[in-house]
Amino acid sequence: MKRIGSYRQSSVVTADRMELVVMLYDGFLSLCHAALAATEDGDQSRAGQSTGQALAVVHELNAALDREANPELAGSLASLYEFVDFSLQQASRTKDAQHIRNAIQVMSELRDGWSQASVQLRSKAA
Repeated sequence: MKRIGSYRQSSVVTADRMELVVMLYDGFLSLCHAALAATEDGDQSRAGQSTGQALAVVHELNAALDREANPELAGSLASLYEFVDFSLQQASRTKDAQHIRNAIQVMSELRDGWSQASVQLRSKAA
């Protein structure tokens, strides 16, 4: 376990900004899948914990938006993050797994876009 922690820490330290964003999306999706499984199993405590952690990731992504560099893109992403935030809060209130699935769908598409952009940027730099 210690080696895994060291590897993860090394990955974060050596990653560029776009790779860090993709890592945040990956973490969010992992947390949402855990929340989804817990909700479907009726384990509201575990679902609530995973949902809360996923919300924290969404809040970090929103706070990190560069609203001055590209206001239009930042505004669009902020709107999507707001939808995801609302969906996860609704999931917590209603115990309805569909809200988590909606958040997963939106964030999966965003994650794929960031990942593709990161790959393109690295290939241009090489």
